[in-house]
Amino acid sequence: MGFRSNSSTIYNIFVLRQIYLKFHEYNFDLHNIFIDFPQAFDTVHRVAIYSSLIKYNVPHKLINLIKLTTQRNKMKMKVNNSYSGWFEKKTAVRQRDPLSAILFSVLLD
Repeated sequence: MGFRSNSSTIYNIFVLRQIYLKFHEYNFDLHNIFIDFPQAFDTVHRVAIYSSLIKYNVPHKLINLIKLTTQRNKMKMKVNNSYSGWFEKKTAVRQRDPLSAILFSVLLD
């Protein structure tokens, strides 16, 4: 809800506080997990993606095509107006790639 025009996180914080109070009132255990999705998106191991696709019975031909698009991603970094050498990115999925969001969702599920 935050970082959008005409919305704030105040209502969400209020809802969370009410949940905490009710759980405390009725003496229930409450566990929370907060995930930094951009960071999680950058640390996905490709082998885990392929395993998830196999579990969802995705055809092997499609998995092989996805492997071809996600492997051997090379990049370089720009530091102080000069570029580093090429290196291979072994984790993560490409940002702003339409397929990346789908693959991340399959893995997350």
